[in-house]
Amino acid sequence: FFKQKTAYEIVDCDWSSDVCSSDLEGALDERVAALGLDGHVRRIGYVHGESALRDLYAAARVFAFPSLYEGFGLPVAEAMACGTPVLTGDVTALPEVAGGAAVLVDPRSSGSIADGLARLLDDEALRARCRAAGLARAAELTWEAAADRLVGEIGRAHV
Repeated sequence: FFKQKTAYEIVDCDWSSDVCSSDLEGALDERVAALGLDGHVRRIGYVHGESALRDLYAAARVFAFPSLYEGFGLPVAEAMACGTPVLTGDVTALPEVAGGAAVLVDPRSSGSIADGLARLLDDEALRARCRAAGLARAAELTWEAAADRLVGEIGRAHV
């Protein structure tokens, strides 16, 4: 489904040991093997330290985060701050966090995810737009800006 027949490597990080049971991890490994993708998927485990995580984001051609359950979407903001084009889900807080700077997909649809990845990986101009817009959006997502919004909302509530 990709225009270019480039072999992309998928890096799978273990964000938290609570996220993925060993049964699910085993099923994922089996599926990767069944698809003949052993040489294209690296399971690197938990990434220790902000510097290592920043380096990983910055080295990625794209960051795919089609999450179904997300409180804020910090990984999306982190990837955008590193200049990495982002693909993320169109549910929960993710569209708000992305702020128009990411490719949004239906995280319940493998076809939607695949189409979004194909668009992002095949289209250098789209990646460049997402990269620039992501850097600008990430610059807006500061603790100071969040505090200012909170103070403003509290002020409006007491009027």
